[in-house]
Amino acid sequence: MWAPTKNQKYGVVIYNFDNDEIPQALHLDVGETVQVLEECTGWYRGFSTRNRNVKGIFPAQFIHLKPFKIDNEGLYETVTPVEDPVVQEAASVLREWSQIWRNLFVQLGTPHGDQELWDAVRKAMMDVADWRKQLITGTLTSDQIAQLKLKITRKIDWGNRKLGLDLVPRVDGEMVDPDAVSVVELHQVHVQSAEASQAHTQGLGTLAKKKERRKALSHHLFFCMRDFSYHLGEDVEVFFSLYDANKFRFISERFLVKLSKEGFSNYVEKIHSNCTIFTDLGSGDLTSDLYIVAHVVRVGRMLFSESVKKLSSHNYRRPYGVALFRLAHSVLQGSEGEVELTGKLFSSDEKDFWQLPELVLKKQSNKYSIMSNNASYGLVVSVKVVHGELEQATKENPLLLKNVCITKKLGFSDVIMPGDVRNDLYITLNNGEFERGGKSVGKNIEVTVLALDAEGHPLECIYGGMGHDGVTEYASMIMYHNNSPRWNERLKVAIPIDQFAGAHFRLEYRHCSTREKNEKKLFGFSFLRLMEDEGGTTLRDGSHELCVYKCDERARLASPTEYLTMPSLSRQAIDCVYSLPFQRSPKESIIIDTLLCSTKLTQNVDLLSLLRWRSAPDGIGETLSRLTRVDGAETVKFLQDVLDALFAMFSTDDGNSTQYSGHVFQALVFIFSLLEDSKFEHFKPVMDAYITGHFAAALVYKGLISCVKHMSDHCPQTEKQEPILRSFCSLEYIFKFIIQSRLLFARATGGQNEDSFRLDVDTLFESFAHMLNFHLENIENSQVFSLWLL
Repeated sequence: MWAPTKNQKYGVVIYNFDNDEIPQALHLDVGETVQVLEECTGWYRGFSTRNRNVKGIFPAQFIHLKPFKIDNEGLYETVTPVEDPVVQEAASVLREWSQIWRNLFVQLGTPHGDQELWDAVRKAMMDVADWRKQLITGTLTSDQIAQLKLKITRKIDWGNRKLGLDLVPRVDGEMVDPDAVSVVELHQVHVQSAEASQAHTQGLGTLAKKKERRKALSHHLFFCMRDFSYHLGEDVEVFFSLYDANKFRFISERFLVKLSKEGFSNYVEKIHSNCTIFTDLGSGDLTSDLYIVAHVVRVGRMLFSESVKKLSSHNYRRPYGVALFRLAHSVLQGSEGEVELTGKLFSSDEKDFWQLPELVLKKQSNKYSIMSNNASYGLVVSVKVVHGELEQATKENPLLLKNVCITKKLGFSDVIMPGDVRNDLYITLNNGEFERGGKSVGKNIEVTVLALDAEGHPLECIYGGMGHDGVTEYASMIMYHNNSPRWNERLKVAIPIDQFAGAHFRLEYRHCSTREKNEKKLFGFSFLRLMEDEGGTTLRDGSHELCVYKCDERARLASPTEYLTMPSLSRQAIDCVYSLPFQRSPKESIIIDTLLCSTKLTQNVDLLSLLRWRSAPDGIGETLSRLTRVDGAETVKFLQDVLDALFAMFSTDDGNSTQYSGHVFQALVFIFSLLEDSKFEHFKPVMDAYITGHFAAALVYKGLISCVKHMSDHCPQTEKQEPILRSFCSLEYIFKFIIQSRLLFARATGGQNEDSFRLDVDTLFESFAHMLNFHLENIENSQVFSLWLL
């Protein structure tokens, strides 16, 4: 019984097969590729890719199966091998040349024979076959692979030209898919390939398209801590982050390297634990005055003494020093390769530790000093800048970047591709004001930060620095005898999106005694919800002054429902007149900063109402009208989700228009217009990636054609040309969506309604032609833009 194949779809013939005794037998030669349709007890039924119209049967043992992928699975499926395009092209070319080479051999004994051509083709075939074998082995470096591919394509182009075969159009050395580019683009590639071919001497030129490479939009800084010559006598934490000296602010997360008290030379925790890559730097960052800042924190006794040898029962985090490394312009451009930098540690009074990097840069030497050590060097690091997408950069630098932890930029990169998901919240402990509590000196205050879910369970999602696992609690540095401490410690909190709505932070305050036997004493707490009560938006970015509530027993905090009903912010507590479960300390407060970097959660009410339109379908009209009020940066940040929502509103499940289709069309035009703004033009590749890889509305092409035709028909009849002009300026993306929608529909239905689609397109262009025939001054701009874009 013949059964359709699932895992056996594509293969190469390894033995000749020609059996005239079997009527359905398919004649096959060694090297041919076949597509298998069915199988039955050791036999396959299918066809040769040379002639897809002739189907037959052949022995399964005669076929070597190869990996494959299926496009448009079903009746009209297309099976293609999962191979490198150059490897695949080389095999195809060798099959084609072998037939021609045989004919040349037959002609050698005749007046038309050409021994020189026969020898040249034979040598070219041997070279291509040998180079293809080297590619398949997979033992070459990325640079060697790139060079070898260039040699293969050059030899293939030379051979095709020598044999009078068709020219292969190429972009960056790879064959162009005629179905993936327009006729005009294909013509331009042909012309440039032909020019490149003629330009090369000795017949060995590449037909790779000569074009300026697209400017890299993303840049990454590889970082490695090489040595630490200071001896602190206790464990050490070194936090590295990028600092913009022009704006006096940090622009990256913190990367953490932990050292034992034995020193750096004995530090081996895990491979690459002292290396990271600072990702998603923009072009503006590379032109700024960038520094790497290292904050060194001592972990051990409250007051360190060389004479005390007994181990401490408590480990306190105490400020120690700061080092700065300036990144020169040549380093940021990546022209110098990996560069080694050295720096000395600076120290200051603890009350100024939070601003020590700024003091050093401003050269306020009366507030800091250089720390001495026995070595001629202090802290040694190395850096290297790589350009382009991180995935590609890792492939090009596998030994340098593979398995290295990522330290992200604070905020988003210049381009957010569809499918990029990020949900990071950053908390900076700024400063606090606390009472003495009857003591003659200031307290030693430690702040413990926890992230809790809706039920009050701690979440293991707090990162003091990248390179280490998340924790449920983070303990701050302690400023000795200081009731007004300033920390400037930045934490990353990566709460899962599905737990974000009910989650909150809790900050617990403890006094830490210098006496070893005394335990840390809890004296208060604060909290902060992550979602606003009204509207469902997330916590606003910026500074938040939190109330401090008195509490001396942690057991009382076990049930968050008791305190979550209380005001969390000082401004909210002013109007509070009802009694509270915990007593607020009116003279105490703490200020923290928050920054949300999320592609799924927004702080904008208007944008949130659009993304949640299904929950309030009656308000769609108002929601769409408010979209133009949303900041463009926020819109492009959620581009994929916004477009998905708009196309879902645009038509019904069966493709018919809705009462809001016109409003949705105008909203789409507004978004397309944003991409023409110089601030957002680098998001055009993001839009193209969305169209080809994520767009799934197979029925909207009808409505889009109808909306464009409506604009064209009404252009001569209306005085208000601005909406029509904006629509015509967006025709490029409108037509891209029309084409992609129609392709999706055709693949799903086997090409149904093709005649109807062609008729709609013809009618649309007839409408454009009719509009262009008018001689009216008020529509001239609309006519010009429509003609230029068409």
